[in-house]
Amino acid sequence: MAAPDAAKILLRNVYGWFVRTNRGVYGLTDAGREALARWPQHSVSIIDAGASNLCFSRG
Repeated sequence: MAAPDAAKILLRNVYGWFVRTNRGVYGLTDAGREALARWPQHSVSIIDAGASNLCFSRG
């Protein structure tokens, strides 16, 4: 699944859901986790990077 606007969305971070943890790697803020619980997605790949960080990958 291509997401050509993904980088733009992550960098703009309108809702405050994302935090950049490394180049090309973003984690979810508490607000992002709440939004994911409220609006679950069926095709999101999530990688648990530890208790303080929840990261996801594009592929």
